[in-house]
Amino acid sequence: MLEFIAFFVIFIPIYIILILTIKNPEKMAMIGTKWRYKGRVEPSKGYIRYTKISAIISIIGVTLIFIFCLVNYHHL
Repeated sequence: MLEFIAFFVIFIPIYIILILTIKNPEKMAMIGTKWRYKGRVEPSKGYIRYTKISAIISIIGVTLIFIFCLVNYHHL
């Protein structure tokens, strides 16, 4: 049971980051890359769309992994 709780606690920050990415992809797309550029840089529409779609796909994947681990844990 402790492994399941630890696994769940690890996934909470991942879900929060992915939800924030869906809600505000412009800001989240530039995290960690602002230092590369001088002045104000805006990501392109395509990059914003890519960021949002990748966050949605990641949420689906993380949810499937969580469900798979939950099902396997109960079979043990």
